[in-house]
Amino acid sequence: MELGIHRDEWKRLTQCRLDDAAVLLRNERYDASYYLAGYAVECALKARIVSVLEGYFPPR
Repeated sequence: MELGIHRDEWKRLTQCRLDDAAVLLRNERYDASYYLAGYAVECALKARIVSVLEGYFPPR
């Protein structure tokens, strides 16, 4: 049984998506930057949920 993604991984994914969004923003790719920033928010929310669940985000 797969446990899902741990909080640290969600936090890492959040930072990666923010870094990607920043690169796109510098290159004036505004729509893609906005999209990835939203994805980063989703990852950050999941990291917070995992901290409340004390472990892993459910895989489904």
